Amino acid sequence: MVKWDFKAFCLGVMLGCFGLGGGQALAHPHIWINNQIRLVGTGGKIKSIEVQWRFDQVYSDQIRSEYDQNRNNKFDADDVKNIQSNSFNHLSERNYFAHIFVGNKFMTGFTIAKFNAAITKDGVLYDFTLNLPNAIDPSQGSSQGSSQAPVTIGFYDDEYYVDIAYSDKDSFKSDFAAAANCKFDIVPDMKHPIYGGMFNPKVLRVSCGK
Repeated sequence: MVKWDFKAFCLGVMLGCFGLGGGQALAHPHIWINNQIRLVGTGGKIKSIEVQWRFDQVYSDQIRSEYDQNRNNKFDADDVKNIQSNSFNHLSERNYFAHIFVGNKFMTGFTIAKFNAAITKDGVLYDFTLNLPNAIDPSQGSSQGSSQAPVTIGFYDDEYYVDIAYSDKDSFKSDFAAAANCKFDIVPDMKHPIYGGMFNPKVLRVSCGK
């Protein structure tokens, strides 16, 4: 049974990138995640992002088999701690798959405020909160080096081994008292293609006019 630790993840990425002849074929998504987020803050500034990931059923079975130690079909407190320490925390080395751009500036340095995992009928669910290193004010792009350029918020794997997708227009919620002229759209990120330039991941674009 494959355990989703960082070593296993890197092995999949390495096979996709360096496999002879069929490298690109090997790198297609092996794990699918339905992604939902809530932008949290006050006074029009985003200070944290609440994230919910729901895994596909096949990979959910692997997580459940690995971590539901007493086989009671739920993750107890110790199971959640094991998932976080042995699997999830390693994603800090991949920026938790977060691709947040304020204008052209890429944001790093997130901290995790909370983490939880649960078994549901629709797949294993991860809930976590990313605290941002600096609050984002989408209506003040010029003060953040973007000259009113939009903020884009995406969660994706650059190697496309994991497909993390906003499923529909209800995949995000805004809870930071955004300015009335701010718009929210889920769009393909044409500036940052992945998978050798073959795929444009979807991102949430927050744009606020003057």
